[in-house]
Amino acid sequence: MSRPPVADWATDFDPLDMHWVNDPFPIWEDLCKRCPIAHTERFRGVYLPTRHEDTREVAYVTEHFFVEPHHGA
Repeated sequence: MSRPPVADWATDFDPLDMHWVNDPFPIWEDLCKRCPIAHTERFRGVYLPTRHEDTREVAYVTEHFFVEPHHGA
């Protein structure tokens, strides 16, 4: 199955995109500078915190970031 290309890594990231798979570091560096928390509607909507302090906040302050899992298709 062919995946649509990423339009903008800050708003449409896809960790399965071959650019990310082959060399994620330039993309990650760009996101850290211009978009500390990226978002995509792919995968039913996902957020990607790119900086250590934001990742830590998400991991430890679960009452603000926890979402009940989807059930069904």
